[in-house]
This record gives sequence, C-alpha cells and structure tokens, in this order.
Amino acid sequence: MPRKYFKKRIPSIKASGGRKNWKKVIWRATVKNLYLAANSDQKQFEHLLEILTSDQEKHNISTRATIIDRLIAGASYRAIGKEVWTSPVIISAIKKGLTQKTYKSYWLRDRKQQERQIQINKFEKASERRARPVYQKKRTKYGTMNIRID
Repeated sequence: MPRKYFKKRIPSIKASGGRKNWKKVIWRATVKNLYLAANSDQKQFEHLLEILTSDQEKHNISTRATIIDRLIAGASYRAIGKEVWTSPVIISAIKKGLTQKTYKSYWLRDRKQQERQIQINKFEKASERRARPVYQKKRTKYGTMNIRID
C-alpha cells in the first residue's frame, strides 16, 4: 500500500505516554499528515478541522488513520485490534475501503442487505410460501412427543 497520504508515522500508545495523551498525539499526527497531503498551512487546516468535526468524529478519523497506517506497515489484524480496541470486521472494512477508494461502515452494508431482503419478501406471493407443518402432542411411553399431522 502506498505511503503518499501518510508520510509521518503515527506513534504507538507507549511512545505517546498513555491512552488519554495518545488521542491528542494521534489527532496531531493525522492533521500533520493531512497537511502534508494537502500542502496547506497547518494551523489553518487544523482550525478548519476543529470547526468541522466533533470529538467523536475526531476519534473516529484518528482511529481509522491509525488502522490505515498499521495496515500499510503490514501489522496483523490482532495487533491492530489490541492497540486501537476495535474488531477485525472494522479493520477489514477499512482495508476494503482502501482498495475501493471509499469507506462504508458495516452498518450501512448490513442495512442495504436488509432493505433488499425486505423488497424480495414484499413481492413474494402468499401462495408460494410454504405452510408451517402442524404438530400434535402425544403422550407415549417415551414421554411427550410432537407428531406431525398432514
């Protein structure tokens, strides 16, 4: 994977002095990487991002940037998951986003699949649906059994 977007390495938790400080360090490194990619004034660019993003969005962007950086470096899913506290599904979605040039969250992909299934079921004829089998409870010497009635 090319390093043209992430010229500066994002430091690990140990190198930044704890998880709380790590978020700030990641955000600064992400901004610096975006600055180097955009070739703009860093303070103006950081200010613009501060205005445009909430704390949760900053966290999400920083986490994704860290995952991308670790994927480029060749780290395993397990190592990335332990460092960033995320699941392999999210890491896989971000990796897939790198190859497809866009990121789609797992929730959106799952939601589209549910909508397609609803449309398929909506147009299915009632006569084509299978009738549920009917069972009758019968006491035997082996205990109560459900016997199918046709």
